[in-house]
Amino acid sequence: MKTKGNSAGGAKTPAPEKILAAAEKLFYRYGIRKTTVGDICAAAGVSRMTFYKHYRDKVRAAEAVLNRLIDEMIGSYRRIMGQKIPYGERVRQFIELKLAKADDMSASFIQDIIASPYPELHALLHRRMEENLKIALDEYRSAQRAGHIRPDVKPEFIVAFLNIMADMVVDKRLTRLYATPRELGAELMNLFFYGVLKNRRR
Repeated sequence: MKTKGNSAGGAKTPAPEKILAAAEKLFYRYGIRKTTVGDICAAAGVSRMTFYKHYRDKVRAAEAVLNRLIDEMIGSYRRIMGQKIPYGERVRQFIELKLAKADDMSASFIQDIIASPYPELHALLHRRMEENLKIALDEYRSAQRAGHIRPDVKPEFIVAFLNIMADMVVDKRLTRLYATPRELGAELMNLFFYGVLKNRRR
């Protein structure tokens, strides 16, 4: 894989941040398995010695990228859901944000994260998903009490169904039907919120 090294214009940027930014860009584009430490060093404009001073290997860099991604999404979720606007509009904004984020990611990256071949990354994803599910479950219960979600639907079912949808994003039988992860994600979100009946109003 050929990558273009960054210019040294960001002299004020700390090395860990340069490495993390380069790793994120490469992981998003090529996936984790296809990206090497050498690729990251070249893109960040740092030596291997500098890289290994901050990260033991590329998997540790991937963990940092994943943690930052999840933290950003949690922050955005809380900001959007805290707005004083109709609940449906809040949900729509968050879905749009997630789909826009998916535009930055290759199918390879999503596959490497959700169906990770790296035990450490898989364990981290599991821990962070548990954290996210608790936040989501609390939000669904609150929305149900406020009358925004049907009272006959268990919030736990919503969470379980969303987990199934996450698995579907990396199902090769589905991914080959869509040009980008965003297209598949949009299809799943539309199905979840609007169903398949033609007379459903969006």
